[in-house]
Amino acid sequence: VMQVQYITMYFEDPDDPEGGSFETPLCHRQFFPAELEALLTYNGLRVLNRYRSFDRQFLQEDSESQIYLCKMK
Repeated sequence: VMQVQYITMYFEDPDDPEGGSFETPLCHRQFFPAELEALLTYNGLRVLNRYRSFDRQFLQEDSESQIYLCKMK
């Protein structure tokens, strides 16, 4: 309902002889594609394209990420 994802990221330094590592919790807001497009439009942007990755693969139903190419109206 809140569309918030909680994860824990683990970091290890492969060059640390003592195996130094740490972890940190993260949470971030999830947006549905239509919701994000409405927010962008409402704030004066025109959506030029939607991608699922930074190599410009088009957004699909099973995409885990959203990248929007926008222009000011």
